[in-house]
Amino acid sequence: MNFEHLIQINDPENPLIEPLTREQLWFGLRHRVDNPLPFLPGLEACTVLEKTGAALVALQQQVETL
Repeated sequence: MNFEHLIQINDPENPLIEPLTREQLWFGLRHRVDNPLPFLPGLEACTVLEKTGAALVALQQQVETL
């Protein structure tokens, strides 16, 4: 399966949202990789099997059957 999800970061048309720095964005992405449970409804468990440096090598997931 291949998925693509695009979101706009730092919308210059919306002055109500404070722009994110590159570091803040990277921190949020790494947080989602390290602990995806709060971001994926229906995901019961996720275990990172191996990481090397900044690369995620393997990921094991269990998804609740709907």
